[in-house]
Amino acid sequence: MELLYIAMGVIVAVTAGTLVGAALLKIAQIEDTIEWVRMLRLPGPPALLAGTAMGSELVIGSVFVFSPYWGSVLACMWMVGVTVVLVRAKRIDAGCGCFGKLGGVRWFHFVRNALMLFLFVTAALVPAMWIPTDMAFGFVVLGALGVVAKPALRHEAGVSGSGVPVAG
Repeated sequence: MELLYIAMGVIVAVTAGTLVGAALLKIAQIEDTIEWVRMLRLPGPPALLAGTAMGSELVIGSVFVFSPYWGSVLACMWMVGVTVVLVRAKRIDAGCGCFGKLGGVRWFHFVRNALMLFLFVTAALVPAMWIPTDMAFGFVVLGALGVVAKPALRHEAGVSGSGVPVAG
């Protein structure tokens, strides 16, 4: 049973790392991120709202390393909020700004959010499910690097960030 707790801890830490990676990709594509927030027609300055979103993802991913319970609670609230924004984006056809690139909202986005929410709820409810802080940090970084490296690897392979083949 202890091995199961450790495995879940690793999975949740990597999932928390995706929040950090998503924030880093949004920062790298800041103009697209601000444009997406503008398309959502939310009240408030788009640059401030985009900065708040990116900062929140960075903080939640970081808190998760040091306090898995509170990191999980914050991540649960974050995922519910992000899903509400996705529903709004789908309804007004604003698209998705996930991971720093503009695109359409697909069913996959909702499935991914539900899976991440399940993982974070599980992590919050099962306090024994954890790994040492240095391992958690490593897996959060691994998750973030995996998210950030994917577009770069696609570009090197001759595919643009939007999935269109690029001539060498």
